[in-house]
Amino acid sequence: MTLIASRTCSVPECARPAFIGGMCRLHYRRLQTARKAAVAPGAWRLEGYDTFSGEEYELGSAHDGLKPSYPTYGEALADAHRRLEYLERTQPSRSSGGQASGGIQDRVYIVHPDGRKERVFPVTAPDGSRS
Repeated sequence: MTLIASRTCSVPECARPAFIGGMCRLHYRRLQTARKAAVAPGAWRLEGYDTFSGEEYELGSAHDGLKPSYPTYGEALADAHRRLEYLERTQPSRSSGGQASGGIQDRVYIVHPDGRKERVFPVTAPDGSRS
């Protein structure tokens, strides 16, 4: 996640620098907490991890085009792979090191209904290419 120092938070009367979605870190984290509380029990979620800044971030908003929750593991996994494809376009492995150990490309996790997190890796074809 990148701090955008030239803009301020979109929350009225907040003068902190904008972060993601036009909000400062404080208001963005409050929104994440509220979003987690709104997810139906037994739902699957996706979560990102910015390896460069060392911060987790929620996936599933109008900003990223993903759903806030999924009724099945399969649906969550399919969107997780779509997110990895997006990350490959925006943070190419050739410059970021990709998903390999030591790479700084963002990570994607499926959050199980019980809260466990499972890291998702790109699908690799037998010839070693990504699909």
